[in-house]
Amino acid sequence: MRNGKAKPEEQDCPQNGRNRRHENGKRPKTLLLHLSKIGPHRFCCRPSAMRFRCCCPPSTLHPWCMTTSTPLPPLPQTHAIRTIRPLFIFIWMLCSSAVHAQGCPPSPPNSPPWLLPPAEPFEHHALVNGALISANVYMMDSPVETFRPFVFVEGIDFGLSGGNPPLQNGDFGWTQFWGCDPIGYPMMGTMPDLFDTLFHRGFTPVLIDFEDGTANIFDNAELLIDILIHLRDHRTDSRPMVVSGASMGGQLARIALRQMELRGVPTCTSL
Repeated sequence: MRNGKAKPEEQDCPQNGRNRRHENGKRPKTLLLHLSKIGPHRFCCRPSAMRFRCCCPPSTLHPWCMTTSTPLPPLPQTHAIRTIRPLFIFIWMLCSSAVHAQGCPPSPPNSPPWLLPPAEPFEHHALVNGALISANVYMMDSPVETFRPFVFVEGIDFGLSGGNPPLQNGDFGWTQFWGCDPIGYPMMGTMPDLFDTLFHRGFTPVLIDFEDGTANIFDNAELLIDILIHLRDHRTDSRPMVVSGASMGGQLARIALRQMELRGVPTCTSL
């Protein structure tokens, strides 16, 4: 009955009832919240002899531990461990880059089709707000028969190295894009794996390397719009091309595509 007293529930262990209360009458928190308070090294379960044994503090019997409580010493969280962990991750990135660097130096890129034969290889120029700005457009030599661009827009590039080697504006260029700079860009070490996946899906990777990676973002967005229009008109695959960007390059790509939409310019792209 609605107003009747609730029937007392059966006990599921000698110490704790189904209401999951401790001896002091307090209801324990959820397992996740409890672990966040006592730390994973104070409460952990492992299979042993087809059963799960729990390691809890010796002075406390938690409901989940039942009668198989076995105390274990806490794991030390020293400053050395906190220092070694990021160092280990960095070493792993370097090793990964070294494995993929067997294909380095990379094969030279192709110039975009609207610059053949190029007076200045790879350089695309556009007049923006009365000033001529440019970017290098590198096309990968793809085994795909049709041309369906997968556009990579570089992020902010301060050019701290102070030089522009071949196929590179600032600190990032074709060599770094290929994952052949394990010191400066160890996170790019697995790019050859990504390229293989793109080839398998019918894409041709295209890198946009701005002459000034720190220029006004809206000016570089206008330059990117002009490049995307050329890529759209020269593709030989009816499927849409893809535009991606790293860090600020992603923001720049979104601005460019949005401006094209507002002006009614077909993008034929997916982000």
